[in-house]
Parts: sequence; C-alpha cells; structure tokens
Amino acid sequence: MIAEIAFPIPLHRTFYYRLPAALEVSAAPGLRVLVPFGFRQAAGVIVKLLKDSEADLSGFREVKSVIKLLDASPVFTDDIVELAFWMRDRWNSPVGLSLEAFFGGRLADLYAFEDILRPTENQVLVDSPPISGFSAEAVARIGGAIGPSASENAQQGGASLSLPKVFLLTHPPGILRNEIFIPLCARAMSSGGQVLLMVPDLNVIASFAKTLSGIFGEPNIALWHSHLTPVQRKNTWTGVLSGRHRLLVGMRSAAFLPFRKLALAIVDSEHDNVYKQEEEKNKLHFHARELLLRRARSHGTCVTLASPCPSLETYGRAVAGDFELVAPVAWTHGETVGSQAEDASEKTGIGRGIGKAPAASYSALTTALPAPLSAVAGQAGVSVIDMNKYAGLIAEPLADKIKLTLERGRKVLLLTGRKGYTGLIFCVKCGWTKRCARCRVPMSVVKEEAAGVEQFLCRRCGRKDPYSEICPRCSGTIFRRSGLGTQKAEEAAKALFPAARTARFDGDVVRKSARNARETLEGFLKGGTEILVGTRIAARDRGLETLGLVAVLDADIEISSTDFRASEKAFQLFYEAYHSLKVSGAELAVQTREPGHYVLSLLKEMDYQKFLNSELQTRKDFFYPPFSFLVKVSFASFDLKALQDFEAVFLKELDFLSEAGSEGAGSEILGPVGAADPKKRKFFSQYYLVKAANEKISADCLEKLRSLTPPKKVKMTVIADPYGFR
Repeated sequence: MIAEIAFPIPLHRTFYYRLPAALEVSAAPGLRVLVPFGFRQAAGVIVKLLKDSEADLSGFREVKSVIKLLDASPVFTDDIVELAFWMRDRWNSPVGLSLEAFFGGRLADLYAFEDILRPTENQVLVDSPPISGFSAEAVARIGGAIGPSASENAQQGGASLSLPKVFLLTHPPGILRNEIFIPLCARAMSSGGQVLLMVPDLNVIASFAKTLSGIFGEPNIALWHSHLTPVQRKNTWTGVLSGRHRLLVGMRSAAFLPFRKLALAIVDSEHDNVYKQEEEKNKLHFHARELLLRRARSHGTCVTLASPCPSLETYGRAVAGDFELVAPVAWTHGETVGSQAEDASEKTGIGRGIGKAPAASYSALTTALPAPLSAVAGQAGVSVIDMNKYAGLIAEPLADKIKLTLERGRKVLLLTGRKGYTGLIFCVKCGWTKRCARCRVPMSVVKEEAAGVEQFLCRRCGRKDPYSEICPRCSGTIFRRSGLGTQKAEEAAKALFPAARTARFDGDVVRKSARNARETLEGFLKGGTEILVGTRIAARDRGLETLGLVAVLDADIEISSTDFRASEKAFQLFYEAYHSLKVSGAELAVQTREPGHYVLSLLKEMDYQKFLNSELQTRKDFFYPPFSFLVKVSFASFDLKALQDFEAVFLKELDFLSEAGSEGAGSEILGPVGAADPKKRKFFSQYYLVKAANEKISADCLEKLRSLTPPKKVKMTVIADPYGFR
C-alpha cells in the first residue's frame, strides 16, 4: 500500500511512501508519520492511502518506506485534510504548511493526545447583564441560531450537516459590542459549546480578556497570539482540543485551533485587513474570516461578523442573501425610525430594526442599501485642509486646531499611513532608490531612537543598512523623500508643541514590546499623554471623552494608492476616526493635496451607506471583488529578456481564460503593472492581475501557475485574493 504524504515545507507537492505490511492495518489519513526525507528523517501527514496500482510511480527508482506512525489515531480529521487542500485551491497555500498550522506547533512535536482527547465537562452558566433596545434584538436574533455544534450532533446521531448560520452585525463604532458579545458568549457556553472571539489587535485582546475573565472566570478563557511562548501555545492548543478552554480570544491564526464543540465564532472588526496573511516570507496564505466561514460548515457553528463599517465583500454577500444582516435602523441622520425603516424595507426588503437581506444575485448589489450605516448628525465637525496651499508636515490651520484643542484640556490623535521615519527616498538626479540586497524591494527610512541615527530598513525581511548622503549610482547628494512616517510626524509634533506630552503608537512599537505598547496606549487613554501619533491601529475603537481632535496628516497615501480597495480603506479610517470623537466641539481634520477626491466629498455627511452604494457600483463596472476573484502574479529579475520570455510562457499558460465559456465571462488578465524601463533600471519587477469570474476558475488558474517553473534568473510570486498593492 502507498501513502501520499504532505510535509510542512513551502512546496506545492506531496510525496509517495510505501507502508510496511505491519503498519497497513493502523494507517489512515490524518495520521502523522516519520519517514526518510533526503538525508534526514522528517514528520509528515498521510493525506491519502492508495493501492500500488492507483499510484503513478513512473520515474521513481525507489519508493522509500514509512519508518513508523507517530499517533494511535488520526490527529487531523477528514474535514481538516480536505480544508488544507481547499486552502491550496483558494490561496495557493502548500498543503503541508496548512496542516502544520492546524497542529499549532511543529509536526514533529509529540503531544500526549490520548490524555488530551479525554472529554472534559465544565459547563459554564452565567447570568447575563440586562440589556434592551437594539442590543436585546440582536442577541435574540443571533442567539436563536446558537446550539450544540454539528460535531456534537454527529456524535449523537443527529441530522446531516447544513450550511452555517452567518450574521453580519453592524454597530456604531466603539459602543454596543460588549452588550451583544457577552450575552452571546454566555448563551453558547451555557449550551455546552465553545466560543471563538477573533480580534485584529493585540491590545484589543488584552482589553477583551480582562472584561471576559471577570464574567466567565479566568480558567475558562484562553488567549492566542504571536507573543505566546511555545509552552503557552502548547497548553492553549491542547486546552482547546480537550474542551478545557471554553472561550478563546485570539488573532487571525486562532482560526486554525482544534475546537471540539465550536458553537459560536465572532469576528470583531471583520473589515480589518490584518485578517489576511499574505506576507512573502510566510508561504502560508489565508484570510481568517473566509477560513473560519469554511470551517463552520463542518461544526454547524453560528458565525457573527461584526463591524461598524463592514467590508464591501461581506456586505455584498449579506445583500445577496448569503448572510443575515443585523443592524440598528434607528442609527441614522436623526430622521424618525419609522420613516427610515419603511424606506429601507421598500427598497431592499429589510424590515424595521433587524431583518434578512433578500436573496439576490450580485447584479442586484447596487440597489439602495439599508440606512443603519450613517453617522449621527451633529456629533463632530469635519474639515478638509488643502495642502497645495501650505508647506510643512502640519499645515497652519491644523496647527491652530491642535493648539486650541490642547488649550481646552483635550487630547489630540495624529494619524499617518506609514511606520518609520519616511516611506521611500530617491535621488533627484538619477532616480536611484535604495533596495534591499536580499529582497530587492524598496527600503524605508527609520530613525534609531537611542542613537538618533537614520537607517534603511526592509519591511519584508528586517534587514538594516546604514543611511548614506551620497547616491551610489551618480554621486548625487540631493534626495527627495516620499511618504510621511510616524517617527517624522512625532518629531514634527514635538517641534511645534514642545510643552505637550507626545507619544507614538504603531506596528513597530507593538512588535518591539507588547507591554510598552499597552503602557503607551494607556498613557493616552487614561494618563497624561496629550498628543498620540500613530498609524491606523491607533484609531481602532479608541473613543474617549477627552479626545478633541483626530487629524489624518497624509490622506493622499490612503486615497491615491493603486489598490482597488484604497477608497474603502480610506473611508473606513475616516469613519472610525470620526466616531471616536465623543465630546461637543470635537473635530476630524484631513490634510490632502486632492481635496476634490470623491471619498473626501462624502466626509461632510459621513454616510457609509452612500459610500457603499457608490463603491459597489464602481466595483461592478470594473469587475473587482465581490464580483470576481483576483490572483496577483509578480515577476522580478535582473535579466529583462529572461523576465519577458517567461512572462510569455505565463500568458500562454493562462490562455484558457479566454475559452472558459459563459461561466467564465468577464475573466481577464491586466498588466503588466510597473513595466520595466531598461534605460533607467538594472532590476526589473512588474505584476499581472488575473480577474477570475468564479472560485473554480481562480483555482484552475492557480493550478496552472503551480505547474510553471521559472528559470533561475526570474522570481515569480503568486498571491490569491491580494490585499497589498503598494
């Protein structure tokens, strides 16, 4: 008998091994095995068992044998093995790496599974605090879909599995979440199920964990994030598998945890891009929201996607009838609840208060949407500052606003789109840009805080190079900087307001020390920090009564990106920042050199519904998600001819898109983007964007791309469902 085995390596292939007769009876898909692999022994996972006649062994001089089985029973169930192959078709993730992610550690780690799998009974009964209004309605609607998980029903001989119940919960930014989340968690845990609360931010984890521990008891709650030690990760993973941990608060990788009775999964801020992992250094690509929705099918899990400003992809699926919309209709521009509800019902079929979107095709997505996503009139002011009229990083009108806010005893939040000191730097004379010697991507400029010395930093691999004042190509000494970083913005704020206590909060601060990051944030929320400079993570649900001004220093980075989601991301940033202002007279200020951009024209009304209508129509017109599936294929080389020759092979391989018939209507290839100019550059990089009409065509495209082997001089990178375009 032949075992098809996947290994946790960045290769899109599996390997055949022969099973000794003594192991054939015990072998099964999902078992870990120890096998010879090259000049060493390695742990892998059996994904399929084949008879000798079923395996294509042509070209093999020798089929090596499995040394031993590492488990008495399968660690990976059939649905997890199937899910790993689905991830390959959806995001081009190697099957072995996906399986290792579900394992929670290295595949070679020997966990005592027999002890772990002993059932644990610790039902949690909690009296939920009284709630009313929209919160009560939302809990009633969503809570009615929470029950014993599908896996438990299957064990008890229950009905066959059905599609999971998925809700899209829209709520005003910064409020109502706990009022809804806590009763839902209590209901799921009281029914004997487990709960996953997925959040985008490490600091949000700490906040939720503190609140939930006081209600459900610390032993029932576990955390899952990148700062855990290996021992902590093992204890959490085994606790979830055994059922000891009933409520898990975690970041995106929590979607891989081995829940036994997952009754409820909540994705907080489902619109956040951090849920998509596509970094080149990590070949395991996935979107945690989509992965969780797929897993919910086998668990019968009730899934709640929560956001004050949902992504266009998710909202489109709600309007199409795939998800059930739960939204407070009364949250409008101050018009009466009745008139808004009746108007929304007539246009979309969504009833008063809470309703279900009508079944519809994506062609109907651009109909008028329900009214719950608009701002409350008169909450705060909005001003757009035309930077074409001013010099400097902080324009005079904004400096005046900051001064007035500080004099009133209120706090200021300054937002910029980049970490570090500045984005890119290039020679004015010849156009040279500093690139990473390892990754060949442009390097950012950062300033070492201790020494105050500028350095080049590669955001992809972490390489640092000394900063030079002389261009190595033409010996020029005049450089132009592009993009405002948080370090430079902090420096400018301190120069203008030396007496104000100023701090910085961005991804670099969080990555350097989670404890210092929490202290920095607490210093702004509750302490003496008066000005906080940060990226958009600093604006996540940071509403406090003393916040008087939020300013976006470089809106052009957001709205002028080549990313087709640029407008959506920008409006979400403005929207959340606006709603973090709680006091009378507070203001959102936006600095831009494109004051006529249509996104900025919507800021006066701060109407997310109007934005969704406009943006969905644009997405439909240009065939972008949710109307298509995207695959970004990038090429890089020092040899222009080798790059162009291989691109021709790539384009020929995808000829099938033009022959896909009616089911593939609209599929196309755009590009190349960033076409190389041989007169100015020695390193060439560009990408193509494949638009596939459906998931099957996207999977076929990825399969074709996996069959291509680029020459040594050319690097090809494939990212499905791309979120990064800078």
